Amino acid sequence: MQTLSDYETTLHALLAADRPVRRRITFIMDGIDHLDDYSDCCHLLVAWLPAQLPVNVKVLLTLRNGDQLDLLRSRLPESAFHQVM
Repeated sequence: MQTLSDYETTLHALLAADRPVRRRITFIMDGIDHLDDYSDCCHLLVAWLPAQLPVNVKVLLTLRNGDQLDLLRSRLPESAFHQVM
């Protein structure tokens, strides 16, 4: 199983890559509620996700309902969330 820190390293490498043409980047973290460090996930996400992503970068997180999702909802605008059933 991976940790959120593994994803942090990958995302920062993608954002830091010096490319002449800025391509669209969609960074998908599926099932973050299954990560080893899930209990700390929201605190970790807030710590390393930039407050403002570049316009060409999107981040897609999937997780089940619960305290961690509620914490994310309290820190991000409602427009950042899309519920899929």
